[in-house]
Amino acid sequence: HQPGGRSAVLRQKPIKGPHWDRRSMRVRPRSLYYYLAFPLLHHVAAADVGTPRHIVAILADDFGWADSGWHSSQSDVETPRMDQLIKDGINLNRHYTHKYCSPTRSAIQSGRNPIHVK
Repeated sequence: HQPGGRSAVLRQKPIKGPHWDRRSMRVRPRSLYYYLAFPLLHHVAAADVGTPRHIVAILADDFGWADSGWHSSQSDVETPRMDQLIKDGINLNRHYTHKYCSPTRSAIQSGRNPIHVK
């Protein structure tokens, strides 16, 4: 530190124009990770092209959370095929639906929240 409490680094004039130093040329571990991970992910994605993917969306009117077999063992309605789909697949259960049918249906068709669909 220099007298007066100011560091010599703070008093340096900024370098104008193009410049580089040894620190800017070193390999950073994070960027190296991305360069190594990208070809691996590309290879995995290319190998998975042959397997078909299926998405099943079920939209039912007046079908409550506990009305299905996979959410409640005391359901009045038996849903064995839907139970098997949930067991073998992925259950996406965090969603928003409006209390009326039309806004929910338009949100599914447009991909927007019901409040933003005109």
